[in-house]
Amino acid sequence: MRDCRIALTVLALSAPFQVAAQALPVCQSKIGWCEISDPEAEGRICACRDGETVVEGTRAWVETANPFTKLEADEATRMLPQWAMASRSFAGPGQMPPEAFQAYGVVVFKTRASRFDEDRHLLICEAYTSALVHVTEMNAPTEEQMVTIWPVSNDAVADEINAASGDVCSVAVENYGLVHAHNALKILEHYQSPDGGTYDTGGRGPFLIAWTPGSKITEPGTVALMVDMSDVDTPDAAAETFTLWRDRIQGDQELWKEDAVEGGLIAAIRKFFDSNGEILTAVSAAQ
Repeated sequence: MRDCRIALTVLALSAPFQVAAQALPVCQSKIGWCEISDPEAEGRICACRDGETVVEGTRAWVETANPFTKLEADEATRMLPQWAMASRSFAGPGQMPPEAFQAYGVVVFKTRASRFDEDRHLLICEAYTSALVHVTEMNAPTEEQMVTIWPVSNDAVADEINAASGDVCSVAVENYGLVHAHNALKILEHYQSPDGGTYDTGGRGPFLIAWTPGSKITEPGTVALMVDMSDVDTPDAAAETFTLWRDRIQGDQELWKEDAVEGGLIAAIRKFFDSNGEILTAVSAAQ
């Protein structure tokens, strides 16, 4: 279908190809656009349909639209809710905490990789890069993202890894930012576990730890959640854990709103994470 549309566009170049529209709300994607039936719908991310393929786009208001690149509106996901989108990035000490993100998390190892466990660190890193989309690839502003950070030992290495393509895990594992990881565990001591005690970080890790709002991690009212990956030893288990982490982050638009703590955010997190109780360790507000 797309080939025919392109051919028609080429043949019709000599004719007027834009139609006027008065403040037309559209879903704009990389290959075309479609109408949004409800201009008042909340959210910024939307979807169109190109045959059997769903194409993600963003809401835009335009005065003209090209009829030859018009797509069908996807009935199921015509306007997607504006919730936190899970992303990833590598960051050095001078880049922490990441600014402007709705929330952020950290992959926390207790030690750097040694010759005895380097393979495990690598498979966890590879699952991390496979399951989570890099911030530069996200079709959403940073304030709509919950970024999970893999800390590295200096900013220059972080910039190099973020700009690289292909395999980045060898460098990321070799230059793991252990100081920031230890700081994250220390900050977690300010949070009370659901049973009224402290978080259980006695395992070997790594731990996935997240805070919202990410800019206020030591202040009362901030919420933390933690996933213990101590039992993860295989690529499949690592991929499953990061996939669940991603899907739960994106699973409910109320989850990461800054004003949601008083409105039951802790209960909401429990609700969604409890569906996989094996990896839920703790969720609590700062004391």
